[in-house]
Amino acid sequence: MEVKTEMNIEKAVKHLGWRLSQSKIVPNEKDVEAFNFMIRTINKNHELAVMRDKCFAKLLVEKLLFLTMDGKFTMKQAVNIIEEILETPVYSWAKTFVNEVPLIRFSQVFEKKYVEIGLSDDDRKNVKKVIEANKLIISQNQKELSAALTEKYSEDDFIKFFNRLVFELINKYQNLP
Repeated sequence: MEVKTEMNIEKAVKHLGWRLSQSKIVPNEKDVEAFNFMIRTINKNHELAVMRDKCFAKLLVEKLLFLTMDGKFTMKQAVNIIEEILETPVYSWAKTFVNEVPLIRFSQVFEKKYVEIGLSDDDRKNVKKVIEANKLIISQNQKELSAALTEKYSEDDFIKFFNRLVFELINKYQNLP
């Protein structure tokens, strides 16, 4: 029993290319012209998709680079990760972001304090220096660190911020090359 696979335009063109290349079938000029037209149309549609949504295309390229640059993920794995991201509803990302805000703020306080006390990037590789710096920062900044962890940030606040940000970024960058 044959298992049917879902046909898409790329599979159809690949199949027709294979069929036309078989020795039993001799394609005429019109067959070749039609086949080449389909390929040009597909390529043009791909180009148009990128032109229509340049912002998405730019972010996609950056995310692919980010995921594959250090060899941690293959291109196929990176595409799967991106597909998972795209399949996740925006509201789920909003909830995740809101839950992470206290830790983000807490980390920002530490980062600012590391700079203030002069902890260099090289110093941050030294566990003893980081522990000493952390003790100093915690002892001198308890209120600020506590506020970073406890200050409320609601889903409504994030959604308003996010909607405005998306609107502004699309309007600012949609017509750039």
